[in-house]
Amino acid sequence: MRKLIVLIITSVLATGAVANADTVNVVNNPADFIVFNGIFEDTNADGTFDVSMEGKDMIVHNPIEQNPSNIDNYYQLKFEVLDSAETLEQVAVCIYDSDALSGDAIATNCGSGYVDPLTDLLRSSNITGEYAPQSAININFSPGTTRFDASREVGPDNSVLVANKSGTSRDYHRVLGRNFGKSVVAQKGTFDGVEVDSGTATDDEVWDVDIMFAPSYLGHNSGNWNVRLLAIYSDGTEVESLDTKNYGIGYWGAFAGDLDQENPSNPRTSKDFEDLIPGENKTITGITTGSYHTNNNSDITLSASKFAQGGTELEFDVDGTPGTGTLSFECSPTTSGVSQFLAADTAVNLFTNVDPNSQEANPDDELVLDTHDCTLYLGTGVDTGTYTNVMTVGIKKNG
Repeated sequence: MRKLIVLIITSVLATGAVANADTVNVVNNPADFIVFNGIFEDTNADGTFDVSMEGKDMIVHNPIEQNPSNIDNYYQLKFEVLDSAETLEQVAVCIYDSDALSGDAIATNCGSGYVDPLTDLLRSSNITGEYAPQSAININFSPGTTRFDASREVGPDNSVLVANKSGTSRDYHRVLGRNFGKSVVAQKGTFDGVEVDSGTATDDEVWDVDIMFAPSYLGHNSGNWNVRLLAIYSDGTEVESLDTKNYGIGYWGAFAGDLDQENPSNPRTSKDFEDLIPGENKTITGITTGSYHTNNNSDITLSASKFAQGGTELEFDVDGTPGTGTLSFECSPTTSGVSQFLAADTAVNLFTNVDPNSQEANPDDELVLDTHDCTLYLGTGVDTGTYTNVMTVGIKKNG
């Protein structure tokens, strides 16, 4: 009689050992859904964005410029996204600083989704981390209940979309809505803002997407900004593509106030050393230095022109014992820092390595500098009269 032999394969648990099941989660290949072409600039100001910005710094826009037509430097982000089943519901674009964001922090600070794609243009509920908008430029849009259409507006009224923050704060990254005209005469090109077009390969159902954006000075000055793309479909499919091409955000440093810097909000005001006898000196303390915006650690400089009366100019000696007919001018931070004698028309670092706004919890708030003190040493033999000069406070990238 033939016997039925049953082979039972078991896992033998040895004393002191633990058996666990390994799993694998098979996901969609992003390359099958999304093709990132890059970020480009329009070097000829003719609306043709064909020069790659890979490895180069993008120029940040001045936060004073509330009117988007006055912003000179827009860039175009181009990619393609598959929609063969006509189920694409949303595209989330995020340009992020990989020096600050990695791993799970990328998705946390980039985010996706809307409450209402036509009214709630700006996604903010997922952008609550300490890095936004310093290290993430979010550009999310949706066709709502219909597919993308070349004639459909991404925004309700061609208005400017402000990435990262609801409202119309002038300080944040700008994104142009569709059909926002720009004048070639004004050297800004003519183009659509967010343009969704099927192109010529309509049978392939691949949408070509071009997004016009202008980074704000709030973006941290770094050469390692990457791009994350997320396609969301109605069947629940979400495809994420992380591209490692490096793009840069350029340096920004300016004193808070008007665009032309003629009316800063917290300026260094003129000081009067009043009557001074040759051979004596006088110190003025607690002089306002100013308030600033910058996206990287910076140095604050101070320079002085020659004191002059009519055609007579007093030369500067760079010590506290000026010679006949000359003077010395010494300045230092009020609280702590190095005291320095100034040479005429030569900038010195009054403050070194001050913090950037892009590391602050509220990056659009101006940062107030410590005050400074200055001492004027007057040499002998200086003719009587009223002498004036010009003091200039500057800001530059540290190092």
